[in-house]
Amino acid sequence: MTDECGAPDSSCDEVLREVATYLDGELTDAEAGKVVEHLGDCPPCKDRADLEACVKDLLRSRCADSAPPALIARLEAFIGQQTGA
Repeated sequence: MTDECGAPDSSCDEVLREVATYLDGELTDAEAGKVVEHLGDCPPCKDRADLEACVKDLLRSRCADSAPPALIARLEAFIGQQTGA
């Protein structure tokens, strides 16, 4: 069986659903291996994975600021009220 991209025995849709999890390092070694193998065989999926990696890096670098302590305290209090904690 071959996907539209020409990669044997692999589904582009399945791999693309796993890309974010792969980039976060949350796949098992076997799952990550399948993703890496597919990305090596499928330039369109590799391009998509590279784009997602760039977006994650950009967000990580631009969203590093933390909330002000007063806001954190208010949110924690609100969550505590909602959960009964």
